[in-house]
Amino acid sequence: FVACIIAFATSDLKNVSDFDVSNKQQVTLLLLVFLYLAIRVSLWTVGDEVEAQAEVETKSPKKGQDLENLTVKIADHRIIDDIYTQYKVVVTCDEGEYWVWRRFSQFDTLRTALRKDLGSGVLPKLPSKTFFSNMDPEFLEKRQEGLNEFIAQLLECEGGKKKMLQLDPLKQFLGLGQGRVAAMERAKKEAETEAKKVNDPNKDPQLIQKFIKARNEIEKAASIGEGDGWKFIGKRQEVQCYLKKGIEGHTFTKGVGIVNCPSEVLIGFMGDPENRKKYDEMFKGVTNLHQLDENILSAKLNIKVEQAAIQWSEFSSPFPSLVTARDICTLSVRYTEPNGRIVVILVSADEYKKPVKKYVRATVTAGVIIEALPGNPNKCTMTNITMMDPNGNIPQWIISSMAPERCAQSSKVDQLVKDRSIWAKYQ
Repeated sequence: FVACIIAFATSDLKNVSDFDVSNKQQVTLLLLVFLYLAIRVSLWTVGDEVEAQAEVETKSPKKGQDLENLTVKIADHRIIDDIYTQYKVVVTCDEGEYWVWRRFSQFDTLRTALRKDLGSGVLPKLPSKTFFSNMDPEFLEKRQEGLNEFIAQLLECEGGKKKMLQLDPLKQFLGLGQGRVAAMERAKKEAETEAKKVNDPNKDPQLIQKFIKARNEIEKAASIGEGDGWKFIGKRQEVQCYLKKGIEGHTFTKGVGIVNCPSEVLIGFMGDPENRKKYDEMFKGVTNLHQLDENILSAKLNIKVEQAAIQWSEFSSPFPSLVTARDICTLSVRYTEPNGRIVVILVSADEYKKPVKKYVRATVTAGVIIEALPGNPNKCTMTNITMMDPNGNIPQWIISSMAPERCAQSSKVDQLVKDRSIWAKYQ
């Protein structure tokens, strides 16, 4: 409504007939911006309500507990669904150590509540506020440092730590007297028990089933041009590009292009993580978590497996201030078919790597298929298919803008392998 008023006030309309297409576009754009802001604000509020519901009644600290020994530190932070950030408030007391997660808005609420009892003059200042959530890692690190200074100075206000920790708003904020140490110990033991249940990937039947399902999906997508939801959107840098809308509205990509080098050179070049950084700007690195036995896997799948591993890959964000960086944990299998076709399949295997606080974990099924061109051993066809759920809350316009780049990956690789001096390394 406010957006409409602004649009009409600035459009110099004399009567309704003057409301042309450009004016309509102006109002539409402003309405969309207003709607986006409203959604963001509502999500922030929902997050606060969920956090508030999770709180239990605050009781007084146990008798004999020396509050002078209690320490508080902002030790970490995590991003929730690309929407807001929580900070890890670690409390160490006589009973042990525990932590609670608090948002910046809850620090602000705490300061407001304490101001009623102590006045604003004695309270330390918080780091500056921002209207929009800022996911930039450097910004978040600085804000964490600022919150640490705020807490340290707060505990020294008005009579020192012992008196401050008797104030109800601070006790509730820190979770004092809520039995959190015991709860944390139980959670730790449960996590250790669950960690022991993770199977040896060589003996994990569910992992094999995941691979078979992913291979079938990739083979099906590669066997057709258009159809089954895939739509041809044209050529980009001489690569045939296709898009498909997934069940949840996610954009799947497929690209088919010619690469001017032998198949074995291409697969060797792409298998080198340092080379991938040259054609995939967001790729940061990959870590091998588990190496699988190729012979065992070959026998189970009835294919010639040349390489198989559980890998953890890290990716930077295209818009750090708006979108959190992503990571994936995948089973990666490379095999060669009797006709010489080389296939690489990736499928998510999240159970082999716990989520990392600075990333949102994406779910992926992907594949690369490389086939030598008949009669020309120095050329091959590369088909790359990515079916990904980025999770979190990435705006659709960002996903759509990046999709054509993913389709045209073979063109970037082709430019890099034209230098024949590098062929010998991979032949």
